[in-house]
Amino acid sequence: MFIKTEAGEQISIDIGTLNTIRDVKKKIRHKMGIPVNNQLLVANDAELEDDRTLSDCGIDNSSVVFLISMHIGLSGTNHTSKLTVKTEDGGRITLDIEPSWTIRDVKKKIQDQEGILPEQQLIVINDAEVDDHRAVSYYNIGNDSSIHLIKMGDATTIVAHPPVSMCEI
Repeated sequence: MFIKTEAGEQISIDIGTLNTIRDVKKKIRHKMGIPVNNQLLVANDAELEDDRTLSDCGIDNSSVVFLISMHIGLSGTNHTSKLTVKTEDGGRITLDIEPSWTIRDVKKKIQDQEGILPEQQLIVINDAEVDDHRAVSYYNIGNDSSIHLIKMGDATTIVAHPPVSMCEI
């Protein structure tokens, strides 16, 4: 089956029709880092209930299911975090991000601010390239995190630094 995100990205999930919607959400969490409770799956203009099987919902291996990422804070509103983008010239850009956003969503925000296409951006955390489809929360990018925006030829490298916790000192 195929999962289509709000950003227009599409991923495939290998799962049987006797599995439940909750099982699908677990696979999405594994692939994209979005917590199960932050996922809303929709097919045929209806929200899919966690305890129903794919077969119950009329979904097979060729079906497309739409994923809506949600993050509801304790106050019932979306919880946003401040992410600082440090540029090579010493400038700073502040982005309001949500934990359920994907790395691709962050790249699009950077494109809005800096005009750099997402395809020209490479985000690296701890010397490892990150996956565009994973949620920022998967990489511990949250409030007061910063990333460095470095232009390298035709590409851009971004190195992220999550905030230091007291346990790391």
